[in-house]
Amino acid sequence: MLILVIEDEEPTRRGLQALLESAGHTVCWAESGESALTLLRREPVDLVLLDMTLKGRISGWDLAWYKYANPRTRAIPLIVTTAAEEEDVRDRSRADVLADAKCILSKPFDSTKLMTIINSINEDTVID
Repeated sequence: MLILVIEDEEPTRRGLQALLESAGHTVCWAESGESALTLLRREPVDLVLLDMTLKGRISGWDLAWYKYANPRTRAIPLIVTTAAEEEDVRDRSRADVLADAKCILSKPFDSTKLMTIINSINEDTVID
């Protein structure tokens, strides 16, 4: 599975990359909203792991809206990570942009829970 990790904090990004690669996934990453948009347009990713509190001109909310509004990217599963409380993120959701998120994980989150969610997504997409 090709997973796009969108995370502006380098230690978190490196940790996620190591975790996901050790589980056999391929990881591409973006540290800004701008680079994430480029990757979403160019790479056929299977899953997006999105930090909602990105620094810069393009926020995690902007990226979630783009992914939701674009027919080509809407079906890509989304896992949201955030330093905010899960309830706060759900309350701020615009136009159900996060309604299809597989989960919202508050940082710091349990890596075992993350991998369980990713594995369930991976199993859903396997074609026999």
